[in-house]
Amino acid sequence: MKEGAGYLLENIDSLRRKLNRALCIGFSGAGGKTTSLYQVARELHIMHEKVLITTTTKMFPAENKLEFRVVARETFNYNDLSDDSVTQWFSRLNREGKGLSPKLANIEKMNNYTDVWKLIEIDGSKHLPIKAPNLEEPVYCSGMDLVYGVIGASVFGQAVSKDRVHRVERLLEITQTQIGDLISPEVVARLINHPEGLFRGLPEETSGCVLITQVRPEQEAFVDAVRALSHKPIEVIPWRQV
Repeated sequence: MKEGAGYLLENIDSLRRKLNRALCIGFSGAGGKTTSLYQVARELHIMHEKVLITTTTKMFPAENKLEFRVVARETFNYNDLSDDSVTQWFSRLNREGKGLSPKLANIEKMNNYTDVWKLIEIDGSKHLPIKAPNLEEPVYCSGMDLVYGVIGASVFGQAVSKDRVHRVERLLEITQTQIGDLISPEVVARLINHPEGLFRGLPEETSGCVLITQVRPEQEAFVDAVRALSHKPIEVIPWRQV
C-alpha cells in the first residue's frame, strides 16, 4: 500500500480486511485533520461505500455541496444515508456555519450499521499545524476502531510558539520544552508517546496511528527519526497530495 492521500490509508485498509466491515474512525490533532478526513471520505465514496461524517465537538461542513450533503438534526437513521453523496450529520449549524455534535449516545447508535463508514472529528485545532489536547480532549465515542492523531510537517524544525501550536502551554508541559525551543523529532515523539499527549484517553480497544501531513522530500529523514522514537505507527501524506 502506498503512503498518502489518493490511496486508502494503510491502517484503514488493513483493519477493513481484518474485520470485514465498515469502520468507525476518529481524527484528532492538527495540521490537516479535517482535510484528511474528507479525503478518506471521497476515496470511500469512489469505492461506492456508504459514508457518514460527524463530530463529537464541532466542525465546518465540506464546501462541495454536490459531493457532500448535510443532515442537521439531533436524530439520524439509516434512511438518511445516500448512495450518491457523502452524508454529514450534525445536531445543528451554529452562526459561524459550524456543525455541532449530536449526543454521543445517538452517534453510537450508528455502530449497528456495519456497512456504514463513520468518520468522526474528535477535537479542534484552530488551523494550526500541531496541538496538545487539554483535559477535556479528544472526545471519543464508543465503537471507534481507529484514531488518527494528525500533525502537519510544516512545524518540524520550527520554534515552539503560540502562532504554531494550539494549546501551547499544554505542549510545553507534556514535551518539557520552552517557548523558542525547536520542534525536534524528540519533541514530536514526546507528544505522541506521553499519556496526556496526542492520544490522550485513547480507549484500550481502539488502535492509534500518527498521520503526518504535507511532508516534503527533505523532511523524510525527520519523519524517520520520529518513527524510530514513536510508540505508534506512522503514516505520511506527501506535500501537495492532500
